[in-house]
Amino acid sequence: MGKAGLKHTLFMLFLCVTGALLNITIAYAALNIPIPVYLDTVLTMTMTFYGGLFWGVLTGTLTNLISHTVWFYSWGDYLFTLCNIAVALITALFIRIFPGELIFGKRLPVQESRRYKTMLDRTVALTLLSFALCLVISIMGGIIAASIKIFNVYGGGTGPELFFSPFLHRKNLSVFIVEILSRIPVNIIDRLISSFGGYGLALLLAKRKGRVQF
Repeated sequence: MGKAGLKHTLFMLFLCVTGALLNITIAYAALNIPIPVYLDTVLTMTMTFYGGLFWGVLTGTLTNLISHTVWFYSWGDYLFTLCNIAVALITALFIRIFPGELIFGKRLPVQESRRYKTMLDRTVALTLLSFALCLVISIMGGIIAASIKIFNVYGGGTGPELFFSPFLHRKNLSVFIVEILSRIPVNIIDRLISSFGGYGLALLLAKRKGRVQF
């Protein structure tokens, strides 16, 4: 690895650690306001958009490892790291599906009508991404939380889903159904904010590095 490659790697590692700490800070603030969102994957998505799958996975993994170590409730809570990793994987998949809308690059001047179409296409792609994340993460998070509770391990669901789970419990539903359904309304909002916010931050990083022009 040359000097330039080492410098780039160290820079990306710095961004990943910073991103993980920001994920934790934003999520902690959201939990204590309180508002019914997680916001613990915004920078995971930023790093996936900006640097690719590896850096997104690393940011997501660091987020959960650090947060569940600082606020330790049970070993089972570390399983939620899989959800943060899944966010990076699904984001990377959508980048491959919508390369024209989501991949950064130098842009030549275009007509205003074309610029508006690009913005619309990008909005559609990010909205579809947010809905896909809502579905997958609600199911994954619900299964993990329910499994932890079934095995009587403390933890496994102390976030904003608690706004909705008491109502579902009164319906005598399965613990798996309760944990999944209680996360869907939270994730609808959360994933929209995370998708657009994460992409916007990545766009600002790319602009700062001269990789994209507005």
